[in-house]
Amino acid sequence: MNRMTKVFIVLILGMIISLYLRPAHSQDLPKGFHFGLSEKMEVTDTQKYLRPFREGEVLLGTGACYGPFFTSGYQSRWLADFLSICALGAVSQTGESTATGGIDIINLLGLSAGIEYDPANGKPFYTFGISVTGLANQLLK
Repeated sequence: MNRMTKVFIVLILGMIISLYLRPAHSQDLPKGFHFGLSEKMEVTDTQKYLRPFREGEVLLGTGACYGPFFTSGYQSRWLADFLSICALGAVSQTGESTATGGIDIINLLGLSAGIEYDPANGKPFYTFGISVTGLANQLLK
């Protein structure tokens, strides 16, 4: 088994485990700051810049993320999500397109950062961008 297959198996197992650990009923939010397992796993749309770890072309990507596994907030307001699984369609400056997959490590107030991997050329990228859905969730509360 190659490394990417192992990573995806671990991520899928993590999702399954998080579903079993999630409380079955909603609870009152603690006052002040709170952090814990996310009670709501959803798909959010995202737009990102992908920069290679070594020198190379910057990619522009758009796609979706599923998660998050953990979330934090202040009283009833959402602040940040942690560890979401993402899939993006990315385009380089020369117009070549590729599909990438990876993890959003943090989505803080709609601004996200993570790591993506392009299986076509075997390059890892670090990413930063905007989660449109996350930003809308924050503004509409």
